[in-house]
Amino acid sequence: MKPELKERPVTRDKPVIDLKAGLMAIRRSHDLLPGVQRLDKIVADLHKGVSSMQKHSKQVHSKASVIAALVVAASFASGGVIAATATSNLPVSATVAASCTIDASAGIAFGTYDPVVTNASTDLAATGSLSTTCTNGFDSTVTLGQGANADSGSADASPLRRMLSGTTDFLSYQLYTDAGNTTVWDNTTGATVTGTGAPVTTNVYGVIAAGQNVPVGSYADTVVATVSF
Repeated sequence: MKPELKERPVTRDKPVIDLKAGLMAIRRSHDLLPGVQRLDKIVADLHKGVSSMQKHSKQVHSKASVIAALVVAASFASGGVIAATATSNLPVSATVAASCTIDASAGIAFGTYDPVVTNASTDLAATGSLSTTCTNGFDSTVTLGQGANADSGSADASPLRRMLSGTTDFLSYQLYTDAGNTTVWDNTTGATVTGTGAPVTTNVYGVIAAGQNVPVGSYADTVVATVSF
């Protein structure tokens, strides 16, 4: 007879709890927590960036689609095809005219002529002016007439000018283009004035010769100033 075999109860090792190791693991996980939190923030920021890029891309794509649609619509409105172009030069021209105006109203005022003392042997001189406005860069010619009371033998090229008092008394004078009183301002050659497009003042030099035995009175004359252009 075989001996009876008895089953031995299976024994399992009970887990050994290492408190010290557990505490160390908990401490390590606590130390890693800030890093994990930072990693979570980085992931969240990346997610926001991707969302923003996707939104911007959609906007750009939408604008591009609108522009493309407008171009297509314009091409159909103009006949369905964008027209070709051709060029040609368009001549443009104008002529600037020579033009002038003159104002001699400033005149010349000699003042008082004293035939007995002051001007018995000394001429009485005075300076007046006239104004011309001519096209910029254009040379005009200003002439002065003989006057309304010219003496006999007077001519445009050699005027003999006189002022009149009443109906019979005359006081002779002359007008010159220069301060030295060497060139008579006549009615032919005159004086050249270059225009600037703005008013140009030109001096007129006058002289009443000394030693004229004339009566007391107010003397005057009128000379026509002409600008030729």
